[in-house]
Amino acid sequence: MKTIELELDDQTFEQARQLAEARRYTLEAFIVEIIERLATMGKKADPLLGLFADEPEMIDKVIESVMVARETHPLRPVDG
Repeated sequence: MKTIELELDDQTFEQARQLAEARRYTLEAFIVEIIERLATMGKKADPLLGLFADEPEMIDKVIESVMVARETHPLRPVDG
């Protein structure tokens, strides 16, 4: 086990303490929990990522359509 020293401003420390307390964790256990959750978030597959991996032509058409629409229908028309 390693020991680290953190320097936090008063507001951040108080927020961390309150969050840990609300979840019935010690501050140390709360930090470990956050790190573990963040580590697993990167490993989960995004359900939309790669959804159209086998359809590059379709994505090209969608992008082209979006660009044409953007040119012909601006979101913020300029009053002249």
